[in-house]
Amino acid sequence: MKNHRITIAVILFCALTSTNGLFAAIITRPSSLLPGDQYRLAFVTSGSRNATSSNIADYNAFVTQQANLVPDLAAMNATWNVLGSTTTVNARDNTGTNFMSDNGVPIYRLDGQLVAATNAELWSSNIRTPINITGTGLTFGGEIWTGTFADGTTVSQRALGNNGGIIQAGLGRQIDLRWVSYNQFNDFQVWPFYAMSSVITVTAVPEPSSIMLLGFGTIALAFSRRRRSSFNAT
Repeated sequence: MKNHRITIAVILFCALTSTNGLFAAIITRPSSLLPGDQYRLAFVTSGSRNATSSNIADYNAFVTQQANLVPDLAAMNATWNVLGSTTTVNARDNTGTNFMSDNGVPIYRLDGQLVAATNAELWSSNIRTPINITGTGLTFGGEIWTGTFADGTTVSQRALGNNGGIIQAGLGRQIDLRWVSYNQFNDFQVWPFYAMSSVITVTAVPEPSSIMLLGFGTIALAFSRRRRSSFNAT
């Protein structure tokens, strides 16, 4: 029985530490942020689909559905958009990260690591850390559909849903321009996408002492009501 448990533990460890399977705890609020600070989150979808649609709304709906499968992300009530481009919509416009009109806010991946401090850095051909954490906390370093150049604009002949059927993809494990613009592939391939949140504002979190007092108050109130009910019954 003991050996059986050890075998199961080894299998689980191998599954969680494989090339595309290293597990990370989901962090939706980086510890360095204070109440009032603003930021975005970016992740790789756990689910996959093809890149045949030319309608950006289809991809936005897909990444939103993927985010809502993760309770911690769904609870944030954020808007989620695909970090990708069609022939008519640039990724930087679809995600609200166009550095030409907005300096932006820091962008973090789901383990709390900073991806880019500004919109300009996001689209500078070099990000600080790969966007390779999925909504389930696993790492993914493979191909990701984008249809996008390193500056956030559409690759017109290789955009999502392009009639030619050959689409631009990024590589999840990269931090240079290849993170978003790596190579072109047939659009019927079923691969994940990058998802980007709307701007999130950090709200104040009650101090532990306040939470404790609230808990004690709730318990005391419940106890008082129970005693009153018992007294009335007698």
